[in-house]
Amino acid sequence: MSSPSYSTLFDFAPRHANFRTRSHASAILAFQQHHRAAAVAAAGLTATHSSSSSSSLPSSRPISSCPISRKRRTIKDEITCFIERHALGPPHYPAYLKNTLYAFMVQEQYTLYSTQQLSTDTLIPQDSITAALISHDLRLPTAWNPEDKGEYVDMSEDCLELTYQGAGKEDADISAVRANYPFRPQCGIFYYEVEIISKGLDGHIGIGFCWSSNSLDRLPGWEEHSWGYHGDDGHLFSGPGTSQPYGPKFGTGDIIGCGFDFRTMSSFYTKNGVYLGIAFENVTGRSIFPFVGFKTPGEKLRANFGQHDFKFDMMHYFKEEQQNTLNHILFHPSPSRYTKQNNVGSSNMNNKKRKEKHRSQLQPQKIHFPSSKSASQYHQQKQLQDQVVLDYLLHHGYTQSATLLRRSIQHDGTTMDAVDQEQDPKYIDAQSRSDIRTAIMQGNVEEAITLCHDKYPQLLEKNLELLFRLRCRRFIDLVYKAQQQQQNTSDPMEVDNNNTSLTNISSPPLRQHAGTKRRRPSHNEHSPIVPDQDDSMQDHPLQHNNPVEEGEYVDGFENEMFREIMIYGQQLQQEYSAWVEQRPAMKAELMVRQWET
Repeated sequence: MSSPSYSTLFDFAPRHANFRTRSHASAILAFQQHHRAAAVAAAGLTATHSSSSSSSLPSSRPISSCPISRKRRTIKDEITCFIERHALGPPHYPAYLKNTLYAFMVQEQYTLYSTQQLSTDTLIPQDSITAALISHDLRLPTAWNPEDKGEYVDMSEDCLELTYQGAGKEDADISAVRANYPFRPQCGIFYYEVEIISKGLDGHIGIGFCWSSNSLDRLPGWEEHSWGYHGDDGHLFSGPGTSQPYGPKFGTGDIIGCGFDFRTMSSFYTKNGVYLGIAFENVTGRSIFPFVGFKTPGEKLRANFGQHDFKFDMMHYFKEEQQNTLNHILFHPSPSRYTKQNNVGSSNMNNKKRKEKHRSQLQPQKIHFPSSKSASQYHQQKQLQDQVVLDYLLHHGYTQSATLLRRSIQHDGTTMDAVDQEQDPKYIDAQSRSDIRTAIMQGNVEEAITLCHDKYPQLLEKNLELLFRLRCRRFIDLVYKAQQQQQNTSDPMEVDNNNTSLTNISSPPLRQHAGTKRRRPSHNEHSPIVPDQDDSMQDHPLQHNNPVEEGEYVDGFENEMFREIMIYGQQLQQEYSAWVEQRPAMKAELMVRQWET
């Protein structure tokens, strides 16, 4: 697809036109010119008044030194925005970002919002971690923005499907759409996919990203601060006159993915799950939004921002990039040792290697150290590598694997810190967490709570939601054990059904009711079975010292286990009813769990 045509070198709208009606970037340029003209006028007026008193005063400052003044947001403004962002719940993010630093920050933010009653009167130091956590907006793109789209685009109710309804005869008929939120640097790599439902007449569809200030009547890449991959010719665009070949064309049925890497400020594309290589490098901007554009009638697409599995194996790609970054830190020389020539050709080599990895089966690679390194340097790096793996195992609670690795390291003769494993704080912490996890998995929640109090004092007091969930888990385990015991101890001959016994034809069917005692006929088999009086559980507690008569059994709702369940549930209700009422999300989850139990 060719770049847009301009009638003159600078095809700007008339100066009297409204800023919002001017085409593409000319509106922003006109606003800057207007502001600078006002600044010059103010500076000239000041110089006129000052010239009467002194003729030696310097001239006014240059126009470029008159920036637009911006008011910095206060901590009260940050708290207000923070509360509004989390009123509908924590931000949603793709599955490949789970167990990452971004996911940890999202959880910390929502925990701060849930456990503390923040208000504009809350005193939070500006340089505290809480203030830094509140100031970060971590919401990622989840849909197209209905308030930020061209006039010729129809949007579905879920804001994911777009259909072009324009005439498509001229460049003025182009319409583009931006996503609701920009990429966030905290996630490291952001990726989204677009399914081309219909390429329309010519398939003039552009997929990419842009700034929030870019116009919505230009395809991605047709103006500054906009980047796009076009389907009609497979070319890349990053501004006027920047067309360059990149990948294959795409049309109906294809799934195009776009990823942005904040480590290198670069982007890449995929087609039907195949990696196409790095597309753009040295991308600038703080707020970069997903961006798509249409030009010909019938074009239709649907986006996937992580609501469903991606066609491209983003999980594997993300983990691979993490491993490459770790290997680069551990086993590569510092950047100062590289020559400028090696840095220039590194991106091309990375493209070739990534294409080979995604088009062929991955093969294990060995890390080779340069021959110039001495044996002592090699052992130091080997020791560092072993320590990283050991810390990883201990951090995730794999104490047995960590013990075996430590023994293997000692057997190989690699010197490590002379610290006994039983006295290593990392090992002790990992073992404590492993014991707590094992107790929870085995249903011993009370033991887990006791271990938390012993090993990590004040942990549950500072995390009331965690303590509440543990106690709810204890309640569920009690119900489950009682149900299992009732099934194991029930007599199959006592189950009432519509068929009467052959030996007791005249006997009426048993009436199922909680808290009733039934007697089985022993001497006179033709005598009817008469239930005892319906006694309440509180009026007639069970007497375990009295033997049960022959043929008598007791329903499950009267045994001690169910009595313990009722007492424990009432205790939870008394302690946490008011606390849960203040948290609608927790209340809704409890209603679901109550229905399941």
